[in-house]
Amino acid sequence: MDSHVNYVHRNALVVMRSGFIARGAQGEHPIFVGNGFGGDVAESNYMRKSPRQDLYPNGWKWPKTDYRRFWTWLTKPLAERARRHIPPPRSARWCGGHHLPGMFRTEFAWDFYTRMCVPVAETVTRVWYYHYLKPKTALGRLWQTIVYYAFHRWIIEYNFSRQDERVMLNQRYDTPEKLSGTDAEVIQWRRLVVTKHYGGRDAPFEYRNPNGWAPDEVPLERLSVRYMQEQARASSRS
Repeated sequence: MDSHVNYVHRNALVVMRSGFIARGAQGEHPIFVGNGFGGDVAESNYMRKSPRQDLYPNGWKWPKTDYRRFWTWLTKPLAERARRHIPPPRSARWCGGHHLPGMFRTEFAWDFYTRMCVPVAETVTRVWYYHYLKPKTALGRLWQTIVYYAFHRWIIEYNFSRQDERVMLNQRYDTPEKLSGTDAEVIQWRRLVVTKHYGGRDAPFEYRNPNGWAPDEVPLERLSVRYMQEQARASSRS
């Protein structure tokens, strides 16, 4: 669902604190939500137990080492605690994932994070970042503002996102492509953009969702881990 091979972010701080996400060999199908795609929570690490290393059919493993287990037993619970502050999406249409015209949203690290690319000129794109939180008190809002400028902005917008940038800056457009399993969403995204470009906003788009769901019928529990956590918390209180 992240449109690239998993090792790009292998040494980002937010990845190192909670362990490597073994998903490359398992896959995760994109679900069409009307203006883009969300990842299927039923196929995520939160619903199925993933191994510490991806195991491919030919016997290869990734990552090659598993040294992270020596510290993630301590840092992973802190990461899960931070996740509780992330506001869940209110509709499937604005779940985590890629959305037209150029947004990527995710329940990430400490907040609901949106990265939006806006074309400025033929060779220039401006990237906007939105970090969405709902602190309950004025002191909480002040604290989140401080940690954003002190730590979170650098960790997410530079340490993490610039790992994507290193790949994109060296992208070649004059050689043949070789698509793989990790490009499933790239293919769907291109089909959606071309369909809407030539057919207009209301042009029909062919898709295949689980259970035959229409985009506005996809339940949030198939798209949002935070929504599932909030529902579980509400059930435990009642």
